[in-house]
Amino acid sequence: MINASIIPTHPANTDASQRSLNLSLDIGSAMYKDINCIQILPLNHPSKVDRALKALSVDGDSIPELITEAIPTYSTFLTKFADLDSPFKLLDWLLATDDPAASSSADLMKEMPSHLFVLETLELFSKTKLLSASISDLSFLQDVLLSMPLLHSRTYSVASSLLTPSECHNKLDLMLKRIPNGRFSSVFLNDHSANSSSSEPARLQYRIVDSVSGPRLRDLNTKNDKPLVVVATGAGFGPINCLLQARITAAHRRTESEGPIDQTTSLFLVFHHTDVPLAQPILDEASSLGLIDEVHIVESNAEKKRVQDLLVREDVAEMLKESLLQGEGGWASVCENEQAAMGVRAAFEQVLGSEGVDETFHGERYLKEVFSS
Repeated sequence: MINASIIPTHPANTDASQRSLNLSLDIGSAMYKDINCIQILPLNHPSKVDRALKALSVDGDSIPELITEAIPTYSTFLTKFADLDSPFKLLDWLLATDDPAASSSADLMKEMPSHLFVLETLELFSKTKLLSASISDLSFLQDVLLSMPLLHSRTYSVASSLLTPSECHNKLDLMLKRIPNGRFSSVFLNDHSANSSSSEPARLQYRIVDSVSGPRLRDLNTKNDKPLVVVATGAGFGPINCLLQARITAAHRRTESEGPIDQTTSLFLVFHHTDVPLAQPILDEASSLGLIDEVHIVESNAEKKRVQDLLVREDVAEMLKESLLQGEGGWASVCENEQAAMGVRAAFEQVLGSEGVDETFHGERYLKEVFSS
């Protein structure tokens, strides 16, 4: 993985009331393609690493004896490998010691909250002096480190197009859902927001990977001559934002002599009401250029009205059949969680009737990206 830094954005993008947020990264000299994904490894904040080193009474530059081919320093292990903001996988290491205070450890284990994170647990036992007698034992330290949960990368859709001019040519945009206590969307971003005035930007590690439907959507966007029906929820709008950016740029570059492209693009979007402003500017621009002929936004509601209910409404169903069945047939792109994606497919099945999804799209023109809720 390689390093990236967060580009400070307008305060409106970090409004705590929003369920989703737009985020820009400076990815240096790395390259990506439209409709790619980015896997982000949210490193532990340096201040938390320092606290963990202090609790363990170890030098960050020294090397722990771990069973691994590439042995990192304590500082590297606690920065890139251990998840300091999740609970220990096991606490057996507290009892696997000759520490005379082991019985006290057992009592404290019974009383301590089960949700305490690694860093909180280390500091708790450090303050009670229960680690002091065993901390010099390398095998004990190894047990402590190997009982820590590991950091995992998180995958997000790239929301920006390479075709769009930018002041920062190495900028990559994301649209991500705020998840309570989410390792990246909550913990990492909150850790670094307090340090936003620092001259050193927040850093993370990442790699670029392709999305499941990336190759086919890029091909479709290049030809731009087939009807496209898109169903997306919340942060699932990211790849559609990328697609629209590319089409807007192409429209601005197109000469009058070439004339408009014969295309039909219909969007069915689901947003929390606080997230609509994140998508509205690009929807307005694309609509003004004639790049979208239908936009339906379903806001989260207490009545549980869903986008699939809209898809089967008589007037909408007729439009869908016209778009998807005319000529060589249109395309459909669905980007939602698994349960919603199943509901959307069932709605398409109802609309298409005897043709069905498989028969209509021949397994090629029905693109599905599923993300975790």
